[in-house]
Amino acid sequence: MKLISGSFYLHLHDRSTLPFHSENKSSLIERFEIVATKTTLGIILDPYTHQLHFTGISYPTNPITFFQPVLDWVERYLTLVSKEAVTIHMHMHYFNTSSSTFLYRIMEYFDAFQKEGGKVRILWHYEDEDDDVLDAWKSLLSDLDLPLEMVKIPAKKA
Repeated sequence: MKLISGSFYLHLHDRSTLPFHSENKSSLIERFEIVATKTTLGIILDPYTHQLHFTGISYPTNPITFFQPVLDWVERYLTLVSKEAVTIHMHMHYFNTSSSTFLYRIMEYFDAFQKEGGKVRILWHYEDEDDDVLDAWKSLLSDLDLPLEMVKIPAKKA
């Protein structure tokens, strides 16, 4: 099912099309996807693989409307999983100040999850020219105790 809201598309997958594991509480929450636009991130939050992806650029017209469903999903997800390892993939080229506020709030949830015994892994996928964004991200995470691993993306051949 796709929902159109403002300048972004929200895609919630029908649970019947996804594997269901009765012993896995994360099956009680659906996979969540926002398709990237020119001003908003592409976001995939998958409770089955415990993989979260944030890709693109972020300067939404209304950051509260854009990020609130993500915050709600993450909060619910972390109450349903026990100590599964969660991997967060970040491949962002730009985010503005209002986006950084919401990204920080999302990371605060994972910081608390990790302090309660959960495992969190953040993979920062970067290209050589992304140094400014990486520095902003490191600054954003400096107050939190979350691991950050660097994954260099090979340069595209012209």
